[in-house]
Amino acid sequence: MLPKISFLYKPVLYLFAFTVFYGCQSDTSPGRTDLQLSTEPVSAVRFEKILCSPTSDSETNRSEELFEKYPIFSDVFFNQVIFPQDVQSIELDSLIAYFCASPAIQHLIDTTSILFPDLDPIEKDLGTINAYFNYYFPERETPLYFTYVSEFGIGTFTIGTEIVGIGLDFFLGEDYPYYDPSVFHNYMLKTMTPEYLTGNVVKAIAESMIPDITVGNMLEFMIRNGKVLYIASRLLPEEPMHRIALYTEEEMEWVDQHELDIWSYLLDLGYFYDNDLRKFQGFIDPGPGTPGLPKEAPGRIANWIGYKIVESYMKNNPEVEMEEMVQDTDFQKIMEQSRYKPPR
Repeated sequence: MLPKISFLYKPVLYLFAFTVFYGCQSDTSPGRTDLQLSTEPVSAVRFEKILCSPTSDSETNRSEELFEKYPIFSDVFFNQVIFPQDVQSIELDSLIAYFCASPAIQHLIDTTSILFPDLDPIEKDLGTINAYFNYYFPERETPLYFTYVSEFGIGTFTIGTEIVGIGLDFFLGEDYPYYDPSVFHNYMLKTMTPEYLTGNVVKAIAESMIPDITVGNMLEFMIRNGKVLYIASRLLPEEPMHRIALYTEEEMEWVDQHELDIWSYLLDLGYFYDNDLRKFQGFIDPGPGTPGLPKEAPGRIANWIGYKIVESYMKNNPEVEMEEMVQDTDFQKIMEQSRYKPPR
């Protein structure tokens, strides 16, 4: 069976906003830090440096070496991330040479080397993710991590849970001058900073575990997406929740303070059991705001309510294991057994 490949952010084909600070009530959601696991930093492969590093051996077959050492990541990176077109007539090593000689790629490698001279803080978080991942999902493959640059082609991708690719050029800061404003809108740029990197990584891992929904009602989409946020929040329990939820601190505070209002608004819309995606897409997909709510309201608010439903379900059904929750597609049962009631 081919591994599941999930591209979290591919702006050329579709937009999916990525994944900063403390102070929100939701940053201390009940049950997030109940466990105290021993963790060790995890080393990430700096693929962008290995790929474009100079070599003194003119006979070196760079692609062969990389495929031998990192076969799964190399296959996806070369064939789906940076060379997705039909370029079989050109030798891969020639393509790599052209790629690395590009002034734009050289600039990105230099820039990421300055912003991320080492990955020590990130690798500490990756170690936390893996420790909690092994605790909650002992039967699944533990992630290995690779960084790269793609000239803003793919932000973060996963291959099952085995491989996680981290596009460092998607975390260069809100004011980075070469982000194309026609692709990267203001609401996206707020989260394209180094502080959001590990929140994006853990969300990508969670995304890879939950089956996609292609047809369904609003309740199914929001609980499915709520599962993603719940898993991510438990794999990195001390990360501020707004980084995982893809919100700024102010946006997180707004949804936290208006949870009852949001719930009431969604109920009044009457879309929970409607299968017309066009009606509720603006409540589950990324965007600068939410239709019908004040300008302070961020996008994806239905997913946040989905998270609160899943959190309530797991709290009120302590016998349910994490893997069981992941596999359970009876969204109506989850809704009913969650006994979710927004605080007044």
